Amino acid sequence: MAPKKEPTELPVHQLKAWYREGEDPTGRKVYLCDCRSAPEGDHEGRFVGSIPTPAAKIDKWLNNEPDHVLRKENTYCIFHCAKGIRCKKVATQVAEAGFDCAYINEKFENIKLEKEKKEE
Repeated sequence: MAPKKEPTELPVHQLKAWYREGEDPTGRKVYLCDCRSAPEGDHEGRFVGSIPTPAAKIDKWLNNEPDHVLRKENTYCIFHCAKGIRCKKVATQVAEAGFDCAYINEKFENIKLEKEKKEE
């Protein structure tokens, strides 16, 4: 029996470098996936370019969304949430489904990436 695939815990400094470059060291396009709920994202803001991927809907993304970035070739998804707990669970589920991915084990406010401008 093959060992279970596991996600990578990515340090914030590495996320920032890859996010700035737009790709990981192997040339895969990096996508930052936000595991928080829509109300959390609306309240706290979202990082520029992040993709809303609520933890509560991960089964949908894995099973019923063929166009989600998870399914694109040559991509690497990095998951974040409010405290690092949900994103680790989501990344584990995604890795067990066969995808390479990572998660950020850090509070949202400590990641310090550029946030989208809120509409007034």
